[in-house]
Amino acid sequence: MKYLITENQVEKLAFKYLDNMNFEIIRKEVDAPFGKIKNSEYYFTTDPSSNMADIMYAAWGGKLFITAELHQELINVFGFDGDDAELIIKDWVAKKLNKKIETWHVNIYHKHGFFEDYFKLDT
Repeated sequence: MKYLITENQVEKLAFKYLDNMNFEIIRKEVDAPFGKIKNSEYYFTTDPSSNMADIMYAAWGGKLFITAELHQELINVFGFDGDDAELIIKDWVAKKLNKKIETWHVNIYHKHGFFEDYFKLDT
């Protein structure tokens, strides 16, 4: 049996999927890179003991960083293309934080790659 589901329904399913990952959101006050102004960074992690975030939102630049692993998971589970997976995660984070996130500020990084030290929760 085949089912047709609307784009809105797929988004709701993806949001529910992300909700069920039980991310812990850790907010940190940091100095913005352009001065000594305190700004917030939000880290989304499923395992705080790992000291690594799956998603990070830097309020000072409006930048959203998503791990390649989480990005690929949404592609695999829902059959999204890369851009759609980014948009779903961006919209979900924006809803969770009640913040506006511009699409061009979404970045993909590898959890244990170049950005590893920057996205550790204990920095």
